[in-house]
Amino acid sequence: WIGDWLVKEVNGKPCNVVELQGTVGASVAIDRKKGFAEAIKNAPNIKIIRSQSGDFTRSKGKEVMESFIKAENNGKNICMVYAHNDDMVIGA
Repeated sequence: WIGDWLVKEVNGKPCNVVELQGTVGASVAIDRKKGFAEAIKNAPNIKIIRSQSGDFTRSKGKEVMESFIKAENNGKNICMVYAHNDDMVIGA
């Protein structure tokens, strides 16, 4: 549902998304990635520009998000953080 919300919220404006994935290979992480991609597939203005595992942990979410921010003009290129769980986004 977050992907559907994002499509409506940005209303055609460009939006670069960074994704904090769950543990690599975990079925829930795979499902959440697929669900979000499905929701935004018809919105060419929305792009996932970075995606990395945060292992479903707050500390790893923070570490990964710090690297995303550094890589993306101190975060200025980021429109949204999509995380596969609450702990990672809290860390971010």
